[in-house]
Amino acid sequence: MMDNLLENPNSYTICIEQNWGNDDQISFVEAAKAKKIDPGSLHFRVYENAEDLFKALANHTIDAAPLSLSEAVPYYFNGQVKLLGISSKDRIPGLMNIPTWEEQGIHTFFGHWRGIMGPHDITETQVKELDAIFEKWRKLQNGRHFHKNFI
Repeated sequence: MMDNLLENPNSYTICIEQNWGNDDQISFVEAAKAKKIDPGSLHFRVYENAEDLFKALANHTIDAAPLSLSEAVPYYFNGQVKLLGISSKDRIPGLMNIPTWEEQGIHTFFGHWRGIMGPHDITETQVKELDAIFEKWRKLQNGRHFHKNFI
């Protein structure tokens, strides 16, 4: 896909959901830049939500969409979409047949993250309580295609 975009940047309609400049769009732009593609030449569209975006993919209204794995996996396992690559450094357990960008000659990676914040005056006791809750949550994620990174 990236090789085709290098030759003809408008050859694909690439869609993101909700907002311009979100992490999904940034990850795709970084991959494009790694392949010497001018990001300004790419044709992006924005959908209001993931459901509409996946319908558009299934109907071939759009060509590609950079998404978080947690959003894409159910559609992948139902056979509704094809996963072209993983933006992480390593392949993902349970999806070992999906190559990384690096393996496809895209010499960059993009690790997606989510953060949780608390108020500025949170106590150390509250932090420890939250850490214990998040540790339980992390253990529940086993087998759900989540990395075990937890700080």
